[in-house]
Amino acid sequence: MPSCLMCGAGATVRDTLCESCASRYVHWQCAECGTPSLRLREVADERLCTDCAVRILWDRVPADVRDEIDELIAEGKHILAIMAFRDRSGIEPKPGIREGVHLLDLRGKVVKRRAPQ
Repeated sequence: MPSCLMCGAGATVRDTLCESCASRYVHWQCAECGTPSLRLREVADERLCTDCAVRILWDRVPADVRDEIDELIAEGKHILAIMAFRDRSGIEPKPGIREGVHLLDLRGKVVKRRAPQ
């Protein structure tokens, strides 16, 4: 018997989820990048994965604020970077903490690649 992809309990071959998880999760695909995943049913109507949603937000941030955020990330000042993203980006409604943390992950990889070795 296969294991549930979410909790590890016994799952059906057809769904790869146990009954409990199948009642809470659905198979989902991002409308932008096509990445498949499992989503909670209550947020399955969102069209974009978090990566795509944060990339779209990042594109709306003014260049000087993007530079500031990248510098803060490079210096390890992650909370200040999230604050700058939320407070200085000019995006309304203000991005949430979740988006800020995800931005740290995405931009941290870019900043790390650009850093001198």
